[in-house]
Amino acid sequence: MKQAEALAIRLQISGARPAYRNAFAARFDAAIQRFQKSCSWTLELSRFIRDKWRNQRQLKRKPMAEERVVCRTPSAGRTGTTRIPKWKFDAVREAILQVLAEGDVPFSELTERAGAKLVDDDQARLGSIGWHVTTVKLELEVRGEIRRLDRPGKQVLALASPD
Repeated sequence: MKQAEALAIRLQISGARPAYRNAFAARFDAAIQRFQKSCSWTLELSRFIRDKWRNQRQLKRKPMAEERVVCRTPSAGRTGTTRIPKWKFDAVREAILQVLAEGDVPFSELTERAGAKLVDDDQARLGSIGWHVTTVKLELEVRGEIRRLDRPGKQVLALASPD
């Protein structure tokens, strides 16, 4: 039963003479009961969908207390920063430093070799390994932990000399 029909019946009840009010009220109550029976599953379904949607939104919220590291870029003219979770930064930093401890490495090989140094669990949770390796590499350059070698051609990286 539509809301307009229910309103019309209510108006009929309120405007009817006292003798007929009970008949209209009975018709109205019967119509409401039929409507509730036919729509009870719809109401339950809409409540279920609403509750499921709320639960999914709560699950998607990021934890507020996760510590992050600000990653910068050494390029002149670039001022943007990227914030990544500390555990990701530490894992990728250790992998990069282990790779560079073995010797100079072309940047084109760094992602593959650093990815091999990561623990399988970290690899699965990390997401894009190439993006994280590049972001952490740039921050390590800014911090002075690694450096680019001045060679023509491909970019080659090495550990910074301890001065």
